Amino acid sequence: MSIQIVTGSNAAYLPRMAPYLASLHTHSRAENYLLGVGCTPKLNGLSRVIAIPVPVETAEAGAEETQSLQHGGFLPYLPGEADDTIIFTDGDMIMQRAITLDEWNWLENFPENTVACQWNLGEWQTLEHEAGRLEPKVSIDELRARFDGALDATCWNVGVLAARRSMWERLNAEYLTCWRETKALFGHRAWQQWLIGALFHRLGLTIERMPFTFHLHGHVWEHPPGIQVVPGVGVFFEGECVLFRHALRIVEE
Repeated sequence: MSIQIVTGSNAAYLPRMAPYLASLHTHSRAENYLLGVGCTPKLNGLSRVIAIPVPVETAEAGAEETQSLQHGGFLPYLPGEADDTIIFTDGDMIMQRAITLDEWNWLENFPENTVACQWNLGEWQTLEHEAGRLEPKVSIDELRARFDGALDATCWNVGVLAARRSMWERLNAEYLTCWRETKALFGHRAWQQWLIGALFHRLGLTIERMPFTFHLHGHVWEHPPGIQVVPGVGVFFEGECVLFRHALRIVEE
């Protein structure tokens, strides 16, 4: 088995990903892949990142604005085996350090029927709360009827999402059965992340919350206590350097 860090971008967004791709090249000993949606990325010497062009149609099931493959749309183009652990990430982040030995062991022995990710706005937020923020085109009652209890589940941020490849295959297969009807229910592009979270519930998955030292993002309602910003060095949580620093507005670059 292998550990893979996978991200994706279209041509328009690719320049904004340059710092993240450089950080993968510097710090990651995993297999690192960039999927170019409708484009062939030029990596300019980043030899530890492998670029894979994919047809633009690959992103049809993602949000139109982002063309994200975070539901598992990358799977047909990514080499690997069923027991590989895949971490799919957004591109608006920095990998600040290498994966520790304990983190590596966790990823190598990742459990079946499990995904790992971080809270979205916070521990308190449900999918019902998030649905109200996504310009819903139907009532909450109708959403409840369609998604069978999922609205009471926690809302997760899937900007960094880890699972076995076999689990990604299950998630992607279920997603492809319902993305069109779900997209029609919302006016905001985050419907894609919302649906992924709803499918965690539908599939009966075990969800492990990533430690803030693994993934710390800036989309939260308020930042958890324990964050330290060291100018010119990076972001720390309770004294430990954060692995994936994701869209943190508190950082002055």
